[in-house]
Amino acid sequence: MHRTTEKSVRKKDYHHGNLRQSLLDTAYEIVSKDGAGALTTKDLSRRLGVSAPALYRHYRSLRELLLGVYALAMQELSARILAARAETCEPGDQPRRVAEAIIDFGDRNPHLYRLVNEMELVEEQDGDTEAYRLHIALNAEIDEAFRAANPGIEGSALREKTLLMWFMIFGYVSVRRIQPINSAVNDPQEGAALREKLIRRATMLD
Repeated sequence: MHRTTEKSVRKKDYHHGNLRQSLLDTAYEIVSKDGAGALTTKDLSRRLGVSAPALYRHYRSLRELLLGVYALAMQELSARILAARAETCEPGDQPRRVAEAIIDFGDRNPHLYRLVNEMELVEEQDGDTEAYRLHIALNAEIDEAFRAANPGIEGSALREKTLLMWFMIFGYVSVRRIQPINSAVNDPQEGAALREKLIRRATMLD
């Protein structure tokens, strides 16, 4: 009796045009686990059992593939932010909910969180890509949360609040990954108190 192997099924799927999706899924797994620096053509070829030229027929470069991973990460983070905002009816609580959602995402997905903070990855030349549109949409969602809590705020004052919040959270999440500093940050009591102070300061900036 013929036994279908995983490799034969995978190749059959690729003939039906699924290699592009498999590339993106595999790249997402690699970046999630080991960071963007671990993403290589050699590793992708080995994992998927295809040649490098086959990969480049679907993505012209690793940067283009990273933009795809970036877009998936942004979709997940945006969904968390939207869900967090929907959990409260209090306008003044919106920035806090956003901050908590971002911190939780960063704690659970440190490599993906670092990727979405790589601003140079998404340049103006990428304005017609999904990655760029999601980047703009996420910023708009954060702006809306601060507008809800600060009626009438616009322009540079609004941008300053959202940027400072983002920078403070990025610093906090990054420090939690560093030894030996994170031993204090991650202490159940000290860590909870520090997180609370961080969120208050990040969302109630003058």
